Amino acid sequence: MASPDASVGVVPAGRAPYLPDGWNMTKESYVMNYDNWATVGPVDFIAVTVEVADTDFGSYVVDMLGPNAWTNGSFKFTWVIEWLQ
Repeated sequence: MASPDASVGVVPAGRAPYLPDGWNMTKESYVMNYDNWATVGPVDFIAVTVEVADTDFGSYVVDMLGPNAWTNGSFKFTWVIEWLQ
């Protein structure tokens, strides 16, 4: 079951046990945001958005994550973890 949406930089409720010790959603070069878009639109999904200051780094993240990742063309790079519909 998916966790509820979390604030930017906050590990979603109930997910800390699945992450490495010391995991932090905020680093010097990026901040991550867990999104539960299960009630937002016609296609529901769970995703993590990485917000970066360096768009070259963000493009690298999208390339590394593969076909379920995209960008807004600026500083936000999103990876879909699970499609719900």
